[in-house]
Amino acid sequence: AGAPERPSGGTGGWSRRGQLSALWKVTVWLTFGLVGRSIVVGRLPEVGRENRLQLQGDLRDATVRLELLLDARRSRLEMLAGLMRGRSLDDAPAVIERALDGAQLFQATYLVSQRGQVQAAALAPGLAERSTEMVGGDLSANPLFREVQARGGVVWSGKYLSALTGTVTVG
Repeated sequence: AGAPERPSGGTGGWSRRGQLSALWKVTVWLTFGLVGRSIVVGRLPEVGRENRLQLQGDLRDATVRLELLLDARRSRLEMLAGLMRGRSLDDAPAVIERALDGAQLFQATYLVSQRGQVQAAALAPGLAERSTEMVGGDLSANPLFREVQARGGVVWSGKYLSALTGTVTVG
């Protein structure tokens, strides 16, 4: 009747076999943890480099596609400008709409005088009712109009908020 006996040797209840087993388990887990950590830490910079190279390649591809798209649209605008030469202003909206053939390449296409006055406008189907509002408008202070005046030909703007659609647009 009393307290149970403790094993001798002062090990606090652990046999040598239990101690070795626990030591072996801790050693194995520490080894796996250190080796795993060193693999991950050693591989992270390489994975970062690979990701960066992949992203750069993707950006180059996207840039090429965007340039092709803009070149196709520029060619369409140049062709449209050629069609408009010598035409009456009354025919302009119909000519613009036929030339763009419902392709919805542009939300708005304007024929603008040298002074910046909108002479004719053709808008995307959802905006068509506003085309009469646009005719007679003054674009002379518009930075894109000024750039066209300075450089001539087709000029692309950076992104801006469209007054017609309220969305980010390239002009």
